[in-house]
Amino acid sequence: MNFNGVDKDRYSPLHIAVTFDRVRNIEVLLRTAKEKAELNNADDQLIYDKFGLASINQMNKAQCCPLHLAALYKHLVNEYFF
Repeated sequence: MNFNGVDKDRYSPLHIAVTFDRVRNIEVLLRTAKEKAELNNADDQLIYDKFGLASINQMNKAQCCPLHLAALYKHLVNEYFF
């Protein structure tokens, strides 16, 4: 799975999961991205440094990161990120 892949609107899998309040998908994305990051693949490290795990800091075309979307849609932000 490419955690940092984006669609034409620059939505990553995490953006989509947060938009639709898919808590289980969010948990899987974040957990699996963390496990993958612990493998210390040099190519992946560049992406993680720029966008964070599972593209948590990736901005979409509207300049929203997944945390912004969670707040915008009034989802329970603390369940996802804290």
